Amino acid sequence: MKKLFNLLMKQKNSIEMLTYFAVAMLSVMILIWIMKLWKLDLQYLFYYGGDIWLDAVSTKGMMENGWFIHNKFLGMPTGYSVYDFMNSDTLHYVVLKLFSYFFNNYAAAINVYYFLTFPLTAVTALYVFRHFNISCFASLVGSLLYAFAPYHLMRGSAVHLFLCAYYMVPLAVAAILWACGQEYRFIENGKNKLFGSKLIAGIIICLLVSSSGIYYAFFSVFFLFVAGVYLLLNKDGKKTQNLMPVLILIATLILGVLINTSPRILYCLKHGKNVSANYRSPQESEVYGLRITQLVFPASYHRIPLLAKFKQRYNTSAPLVNENDMASLGFVGSIGFLMLLIWLFYRSHKPDKRLDVITRLSFLNISAVLLGTIGGFGSIFAYLISPMLRGNNRVSIFIAFFSLLAFFLFLEHLIDFKKSRAIRFFYYLFLFFLLIIGIFDQTSSSTPNYGCLKKRYEQDADFIRNIEFSVPANAMIFQLPYLGFPEAPGIHNLPVYGHFRGYLNSKALRWTYGAMRGRANDIWQKDVAAKPVDEFLANISKAGFRGIYIDRGGYADKAVALETELTNKLRIRPLVNNNNTLLFFRLLPSEAGEVLLWGDRFFYLEGTKDNNWRWGNSGGELTIINNRKVTMQARIQMSLATGYDEFSDLEIKSSWFLEKLKVNARGTPFDKIITISPGAHLIKFTCNAKRVNAPLDPRFLVFRVVNFSFEEAL
Repeated sequence: MKKLFNLLMKQKNSIEMLTYFAVAMLSVMILIWIMKLWKLDLQYLFYYGGDIWLDAVSTKGMMENGWFIHNKFLGMPTGYSVYDFMNSDTLHYVVLKLFSYFFNNYAAAINVYYFLTFPLTAVTALYVFRHFNISCFASLVGSLLYAFAPYHLMRGSAVHLFLCAYYMVPLAVAAILWACGQEYRFIENGKNKLFGSKLIAGIIICLLVSSSGIYYAFFSVFFLFVAGVYLLLNKDGKKTQNLMPVLILIATLILGVLINTSPRILYCLKHGKNVSANYRSPQESEVYGLRITQLVFPASYHRIPLLAKFKQRYNTSAPLVNENDMASLGFVGSIGFLMLLIWLFYRSHKPDKRLDVITRLSFLNISAVLLGTIGGFGSIFAYLISPMLRGNNRVSIFIAFFSLLAFFLFLEHLIDFKKSRAIRFFYYLFLFFLLIIGIFDQTSSSTPNYGCLKKRYEQDADFIRNIEFSVPANAMIFQLPYLGFPEAPGIHNLPVYGHFRGYLNSKALRWTYGAMRGRANDIWQKDVAAKPVDEFLANISKAGFRGIYIDRGGYADKAVALETELTNKLRIRPLVNNNNTLLFFRLLPSEAGEVLLWGDRFFYLEGTKDNNWRWGNSGGELTIINNRKVTMQARIQMSLATGYDEFSDLEIKSSWFLEKLKVNARGTPFDKIITISPGAHLIKFTCNAKRVNAPLDPRFLVFRVVNFSFEEAL
């Protein structure tokens, strides 16, 4: 560890430390100027809506529940768990968890973390620039340009918080370049060593990268694979020994991702894979692919009106313009990018370390383009292996670092400023103006309207406070319209994650939103929300709900018809927020009843009121919850069918009975009276039929429950 420490600290003399301090302070000062942070109240998020609300829920959830996976205030009636939507982001959650000890407000913790991603990125980029022998001032300029890449600022406005936290990317690039340069050694100072100090550093970097987002881990694995190919193509790189460090680092990244996502893996093994939670199609990799035009064209909303108008015209006329609009490299980065493309056709044979690094970067750069571009290797991966990683345009932040590092390496190769003070002076002057021009080019003059944001958050908080005054503590609130979680598209003017506004502004209320799509809780919510008002009210009253929260934006008629019907049925007027966009109906306590939860491996109700069915895969669970304090008797009626004429075996198992049936496509009736004591009771279904052939349906369909009926037996 001593040698590892010396490796990381070998250039940290007083000038080095001053440079690191300067780049951190300058990044903060530039950020304050760009975003006009003196106008921001830290207690309110810098954006209203979108993915930032999901990050806010995770942060607030950690403050209230200890960690982000479970939340007792969401996903009612049984609770919120996010196993099916977990990714490899543990590093970010750990940082936010630490911030939660210093801030008693989730918004402050998120805001500070976002702002810190700028100096953190600048510092790690500076280390890599200096490691590859770029002078202090040039490294400072390059690292600041990288920290303020258009990708960073535009991802911030698109509220992709964890993608903005790309401060591990420069270190990942360093580890990859070391692999390309055969700098990992199993022999140091003439002695055999299983792991050299630089390889240990690479392993630590890979472990951190594997915990900082699945995309950056995936891209790092790809570039390490490319590094292995690069070694094999070099005449000195055909020994197996040179490939071993590359394989070790790839294995470290994969193992790190598996460890980070192990709770999700174990949960799916126990409860079955949930394709509804975050379904991806291979076609999406084509939609969200990289475009070279977006790399070299100016950033949207450029400070120069002519360039802003040009980019706006391109965005409105070109096809498939989406988040790849965030891939702009800026003026300096574009020069470096084009230089790396040209460098593929010219390789200097001079023994110059800087030129050798540029050669490695050119190989990595073209590989990144081939991976990310529409119809590239990323799309091949989506079609042949997994479509889950669709945003291949996000490799642009690696391209940005390749380009800036190559630009400054080549610049310093051309200028030997050490021989003349005059050359040194003009070189520093050039770098100073390059920094000014680069920051001006890469950033926009538009900033959030902090006053308006604060007002909107305060309006929500006032409305939720009024709801809390009207119902008991820990009351359950049913939210309408039904909105799937996660990543379900918005409904009319109700945006994705829009229902989280209730939880984010409440202290002791429990909300329905946040139930994982495809799991029992979500299926129950969707079924109940689709029922006629009388049945809907009866169902949620039996489950113990004390209020109905309605977002008018989710209805074409602004929920006028629903408001009228509920007002007539409940004979009360709703609470209304200041701008008449949210409603709340208070429900009086009623006699508790039963709740039916069609659980894991069952899907949504289909068909009509008189002829309906629910598909399941090879197994499924139905949970019956008796909320009463006394035992009840109920009659269960249904028909069980498969998708084929030949008979298959189906078993129904519970604490009351064990039934083994023969079922086929025509259906087998089932009728049973059961005695239900207070509490939750489980009925398990198991069927050995073949999967139904439905090429356009990603679900694993095996059998279905037809016209299910549950009635209290008198």
